[in-house]
Amino acid sequence: MESIRLDGRVFAFAGVLTGLVSILSGLLPAWRCSGLEPQQALRSGGRTVNETRSMTQWRFVLVGAEVALSAACLVMAGLLLQSFSRVLRVDPGFSAENVLTAKMTLMGSRYSSHERRAAFLREALRRTGAVPGVVANGVANLMPLSADQNNNLLRPQGSDGSANCPSLNNASSTWAIFAH
Repeated sequence: MESIRLDGRVFAFAGVLTGLVSILSGLLPAWRCSGLEPQQALRSGGRTVNETRSMTQWRFVLVGAEVALSAACLVMAGLLLQSFSRVLRVDPGFSAENVLTAKMTLMGSRYSSHERRAAFLREALRRTGAVPGVVANGVANLMPLSADQNNNLLRPQGSDGSANCPSLNNASSTWAIFAH
């Protein structure tokens, strides 16, 4: 579930939108009342000053729309939570109990060739396999259900590499990754 994250851009957009709506909802009534005399508003004694019948109807329409949108948002939030709960209960097809993973990048002149990287991984597998209690060990360039992406895109021979070109993102692993 590493790929499920909170996106800062979404929070920024929501914050800006909330701020704009708050400012507009505060400025509109102030702008409507700016041309009125305070004494006239106090003398009228009513709930609103100079409110016509059509303004009252619009206010009821807007309140009704606000209630309807709030109810729709609550229903959508409930459906989203229910969907997320179902995603968490999906069987991934393998057991992750008693599994240890380590992410490493072999860089520098010591691991400049494919042969040196392969020799390091073979030695690491040999040593970790000799640890008491280890049932199986393996190597993979991508972990199942992780957010990692592979840079080894496979494309048809002779393709120009454009965005419209079909490609395949491949992952490699040793057999022991899925053995137990």
